Parts: sequence; C-alpha cells; structure tokens
Amino acid sequence: MYSVAAFGQAAPAPSPPLPPTGLGSTAFLDAEGGPGTLFQWNSNVYVANRVNDGAGNRAPIDFRNYAQVGILHVAHTTKFTFLGAYVGGEVLLPVANVNVGPGSVGGSSAGVGDAIFGAYM
Repeated sequence: MYSVAAFGQAAPAPSPPLPPTGLGSTAFLDAEGGPGTLFQWNSNVYVANRVNDGAGNRAPIDFRNYAQVGILHVAHTTKFTFLGAYVGGEVLLPVANVNVGPGSVGGSSAGVGDAIFGAYM
C-alpha cells in the first residue's frame, strides 16, 4: 500500500499499530477454523562449533553444541459454544535431543519435557 506525498512521489503507507500481545501462531490460530482437531509439529535445529572472544575472534576452545528441539501441539475445538465462542483444549509436548560440551568432556541427552495443558474459547 502506498500513498502519494508532495510532488507526486510515492511513499510507503505507515504500518498499522500492533496489538499489545504476542503474535505467535499459537496465539491466534488455535481455534480459527471452527470445531475440529489440529495436529501441529514445530521443530528447530541449532548448531554451534566455536566460541568467539570479546573481539570476535575464534577462542582456543574445542566447543560444540548441537540441539534438535520440537514441540507437538494438539488442539481440539468442540461444537459447544460459550458466550458465542467455541470451547476447546490443547496440549503441548516438548521433545529435545541435545549434544553439547568442550571436546571429549561434553555429553548428550534426549527426552520429553513436561506436557502443558490449556483451555481456550
């Protein structure tokens, strides 16, 4: 969207104000489609193989960090309405595989985190 400024030059229109809340996908998209069930898998991989000193140069440390993380998100929106909104519930289940440490002293671990349960409308 553009608006015409003085002398006929195009200038970008100002951005609309954002709401004072998080704009993540789970804040707005859980119950968007009406009654039904949502299965969603979000994952990320992080890899680091060096440490930098204060000047940005490589520090003489044998370092590695490899992490695979994911979260299973299951939400179910019922046909029941309360105050005009559909009622539903969700569960978030985090999982991780982490391998970190300096050289041969490091370690690795994998596991499932604590489940998070919630209700929404």
